[in-house]
Amino acid sequence: MKGSSAISDHFLVRAKINIRLSTEWRKKQKHKGKIDRDALKTSTAKVYQEKLISKIQNMHERPNINEIWKEIEQTIKTTVEDVLGYIPEKTRKMWFNEECKRALHEKDRARMKVLHDPNEDNKRLLALKQREVKKVIRSSKRIWEKERIQNIENNRNSHSKIFFRKANEVRHGYKPRTNVMRKSEPF
Repeated sequence: MKGSSAISDHFLVRAKINIRLSTEWRKKQKHKGKIDRDALKTSTAKVYQEKLISKIQNMHERPNINEIWKEIEQTIKTTVEDVLGYIPEKTRKMWFNEECKRALHEKDRARMKVLHDPNEDNKRLLALKQREVKKVIRSSKRIWEKERIQNIENNRNSHSKIFFRKANEVRHGYKPRTNVMRKSEPF
């Protein structure tokens, strides 16, 4: 794969492997966000309570307790959606921005020039672009980390719960989520 970018004089090799795994994949449900529970501290709580009472009083009696429970659950969920709503999810500001993308694109173009015409000028240009990419990425990441630390410091006195949660995120770093396949029967 000569088109793959790596800071090396080696080329990557790609192979196709077919693996058949017998697992049941569940479709991800679209997450709407967290319910706005702070709205219950305002006058909205009274409106929520009145709507919920009126909907529960209008429910039909059923002989099966499971059906009654499902209807109550659905009533509460729809009332919460209608009255309280959801808190919009915060967009995370990551350090990899348009400037980093532009620098990587220029480095890739310089690398392709070296692959097509490996003369000294093209090799020097590639080395220059590689150093530039490292510099841009490092500076972008440093700026992002400083903003993140400043945000944590701002929450130190006023919002201690947020402060400790974010401080632990910085201290422990990124932890990828692992998916484990389980099989009820032995091989």
